[in-house]
Amino acid sequence: MLIIHPKDRTTAFLSALYDGADNAVVITENISRADLNHRLHHTPKSERILLLGHGSDKGLFWREDDSRPNFDGI
Repeated sequence: MLIIHPKDRTTAFLSALYDGADNAVVITENISRADLNHRLHHTPKSERILLLGHGSDKGLFWREDDSRPNFDGI
């Protein structure tokens, strides 16, 4: 299972959805669009992908520093 869950204190509770999952790849830090594209396209169609967090039509929001209230990017 591929899990993309950007670091955010307001959505940290969502980790309960995948804690203890076997063979899960969890991405919590900002990654490049190219790396994300590669991971999504190389995940087998039979494998689940979870996208967790605050999102928009442009993607998931992320923070460099979770102690600040604002998001750094999408």
